[in-house]
Amino acid sequence: NEEGEGEPSRPTPPVTAENQPAPPRIITPADGVQGGPGSGVGGLQDITIKAGQELRMPVAWFGHPPPTATWLQNGEPVKPGGERNISMTTEPQPRSTEPLVGGALEEEPGGTSVLRVPKASRADSGEWQVVLKNDLGQTTSSCRVVVLGENPFVIFRIMSYNDCQFELSLELGNTELDILPVDHNSGNNFLQIGKPSDI
Repeated sequence: NEEGEGEPSRPTPPVTAENQPAPPRIITPADGVQGGPGSGVGGLQDITIKAGQELRMPVAWFGHPPPTATWLQNGEPVKPGGERNISMTTEPQPRSTEPLVGGALEEEPGGTSVLRVPKASRADSGEWQVVLKNDLGQTTSSCRVVVLGENPFVIFRIMSYNDCQFELSLELGNTELDILPVDHNSGNNFLQIGKPSDI
């Protein structure tokens, strides 16, 4: 100023910006992040797919240090690799829907744990669960997976029989269907007179 230069201030101790320890928790839409199908926001979701399609199960979380993800199918631990070529990865967490003043430094630390099966089969059907755990705590998320068979339907068994009508029980993937009645025609042929609405 008009009086000239002043003496420099004393240096302050350095301050390190670091993530604070926190137990894992599932990211929800209320956290103000970009959600939607396949984002993992809200945890695992029930899935129905056809055999041969990719099975992808994401779950988005906050927590520090990053938690370890343990996957279970029908209560049994699942390991990566094997005949099903299962992969377990960690992807970036969903971004905030609103720009933050401090950018990524203001975001709560987190990630997205993902389990993939390149070509799903009937063996992948069942109850799935992921356990996210670090030194401060743990949280879980679960879903039901249904893998439909490659064939449209399979005749399962003859339910009842008389001289003019058969009733057959059908199976479509793992989904129960209604009865499909058929009439026995002359010449040992069968005439379909009804079908489940799903087919």
